Amino acid sequence: GDVLYKLNDGEYGTALPVATNAGTYTVYYKVEGTTNYDGIAEASFTVTIDPKSLTLTWDADSFEYNGSVQAPVVTDIVGIISGDTCTVTGYTAGQTNVGTGYTVTASLSNSNYTSEDLTHTFAITKAANSYTTTPSAKTSLVYAKTDLALVNAGTAKFGDVLYKLNDGEYGTALP
Repeated sequence: GDVLYKLNDGEYGTALPVATNAGTYTVYYKVEGTTNYDGIAEASFTVTIDPKSLTLTWDADSFEYNGSVQAPVVTDIVGIISGDTCTVTGYTAGQTNVGTGYTVTASLSNSNYTSEDLTHTFAITKAANSYTTTPSAKTSLVYAKTDLALVNAGTAKFGDVLYKLNDGEYGTALP
């Protein structure tokens, strides 16, 4: 008799089962009996098609602190089979503050692919700070029997500019 096959919950037939997509499949087989011989009971085994591994290229391993959320992104995917599509569909959240050992993970649009490069480690380094406007002394001040501002205010790329008058305490108020 003919060996009959079926894939997962499909119908029995004489064709050998085939599958295209990555996944785990159960193949069932049996021989049906006739008036001349006994059948052979249904049995099964599983077959796994693994996703194809891709190589991802990330744009950065390190960023300088800028006060905003930052994370690397995938700039290239190598290994996609011709005629197939696979794109990055999202990333886990980035980071804002200075630190090392941060990770970001990409998601792929096609479950037939995977990559050992889906998670990428990165760092955010301390930024060099600078004045965007340097504080300066007011000039041509003349006694007016009132408080006179002594400083033209400054601003910094990051943080507040702090001032102090003589031996006083630092603060944001202009002396």
